[in-house]
Amino acid sequence: MPPEKIWSRGGVVTIAMLFAIGMTLGKALGSSVIAIGITCIFGVVVIVMIPKAIDKSSTKAKRKYYTDNLKDKEGALTPEKIIVITEEVTSELKWSMFNRLEVVDDLAFVAKGQEYLGFAPYMFQSPEDWERCKNLIIEKKKSQPHR
Repeated sequence: MPPEKIWSRGGVVTIAMLFAIGMTLGKALGSSVIAIGITCIFGVVVIVMIPKAIDKSSTKAKRKYYTDNLKDKEGALTPEKIIVITEEVTSELKWSMFNRLEVVDDLAFVAKGQEYLGFAPYMFQSPEDWERCKNLIIEKKKSQPHR
């Protein structure tokens, strides 16, 4: 897996531009102390305030997406596939299509890239059904080729 980028090119260019604007405004006002002060203010805005605003917006979008896609679903996990049934469609998903299978405490999920199906105990009719689900996912993970 390639290393995750910390800074994008656009981010670096934006920071450089804000620095240049701060320095230019400070010089226009006749003081390098003012230039450093303005640059620091721009830096705080870019480094602290803008990411928080973007994260808040992203969280709202994710919540809306989750709520819009939260539908009554039924289904089954079998050794061959996962069957998901909604009002509109029935999907049969082979285990081989998933590249990540995990069981952590009271959560199990299967994923393909950024798309996933999550399972929790309340989704099952009995604790035994939940245990069978977890065990099946654990077994499928063990038999999955390492990626």
